[in-house]
Amino acid sequence: MTLCLYALLVGPAAAFDSESQSIDLAQTAQIFTNATFSTGFVPSGSPLQVQFAIEANGGADVSMQGEADLSWPEALQLQFTGDPGSGLFLLDASLDAVTTIAIDLSDWGYYGTLEVDRRTLGFEGAQFFDPFVLDGAAEPRVEIVDTGAGTSIINYTYTVFSGVDLRFSADMNTVVTVGFSGEQFEANGVVATTENAVSVVPYERVADYDAATTYTGSWDSDLSLVITPAVQACVAIFGCVTVAEFDVPLSLLQDSFLQDFDPIDVIFPLPLLTPGLDQADMGDADVGQIVNLEVPIGNDGSLSVYGDARIEGSTDFTVYPSTFDALPGTEDGLVVTFAPTAEGAQTAELVLASNDPGLPEFRIPLTANGVVPEAPDGGQNPDDETKAVSSCGCANGSAGAGGGAALVAVAGLLLQRRRRV
Repeated sequence: MTLCLYALLVGPAAAFDSESQSIDLAQTAQIFTNATFSTGFVPSGSPLQVQFAIEANGGADVSMQGEADLSWPEALQLQFTGDPGSGLFLLDASLDAVTTIAIDLSDWGYYGTLEVDRRTLGFEGAQFFDPFVLDGAAEPRVEIVDTGAGTSIINYTYTVFSGVDLRFSADMNTVVTVGFSGEQFEANGVVATTENAVSVVPYERVADYDAATTYTGSWDSDLSLVITPAVQACVAIFGCVTVAEFDVPLSLLQDSFLQDFDPIDVIFPLPLLTPGLDQADMGDADVGQIVNLEVPIGNDGSLSVYGDARIEGSTDFTVYPSTFDALPGTEDGLVVTFAPTAEGAQTAELVLASNDPGLPEFRIPLTANGVVPEAPDGGQNPDDETKAVSSCGCANGSAGAGGGAALVAVAGLLLQRRRRV
């Protein structure tokens, strides 16, 4: 049953594959690296001004798992498939908000600036997704949005002189949006840009195929702020009066870029068929007799090599068994038998069809010559008795005594070879 299954697998439409290889990808992108912004002192020309300076830092992390598969025979085809739900997108960023006031009372002989507040605000988020978020995926982009609640970034009172105070206050609202998607897989110079794409990659006859692979991700980010400052002047006798209150919308940072993940080598074991000969002349054989030829089938690869064997050409040649299977670094064998039914030269080919992607079909030319032995002068041909038996079809048929002996001889040779292996 197993031998029949092998024969089916190596038919004209056969498809083979190597062992699936695990893919682990992880990368950090510095999306808010030293991004700075300043409003300048506003409102311009006012004796009471405020400046907000922002410095953003931090980044996002992405990790993904999946499998790489290599199949053939028509060509080596490489495919990357993500494990559903194994992607993790993490946001870890912060910004420093610095508030400085400027007081311009030149008419009273005073001007000065003063940093009145400095604080750090954090942004974070997490999102699971299905890798590898390439074009054509059900979810081709994963996004984290952190909408911060209104934060008071300043509430400060400055005494100008006795009985006169200036009160500064400001609220800040933040929105951080970070997105990630896949750009491409590149393996041995071949690029795949769509989800679950099958790429044909170059091949050389090797025991292990190394697919040098780089995944490229696409990142985008947006950091928006709305700052609402207010300034009041307070006089001990008259109370407080709002001098200024306004919104300062800021699109602090908008960016997008591509970044490669660390390269990985995805190594697939392959079968590597090494026939023990490339042609054979089996010489002369008496009509009605047999000549056997042992054909070693080696495997120099890292994956089992298997396939079927058949004869094309003269039916006086046969091969046993019709399948072969050699583990990595070992040798299997076949026996080709020449049993001439008529005098004359005969030719055929031993065809080996295997799962070796570099040698899916290998042909070994066979030649041999059938001869009729000459009878001694005045005597009986020593083969007359055999020929008489042959005339009833017994010597050439599997049920005859001669055919049974030939089969036993072939099986014995094959068993002896496989025991040696």
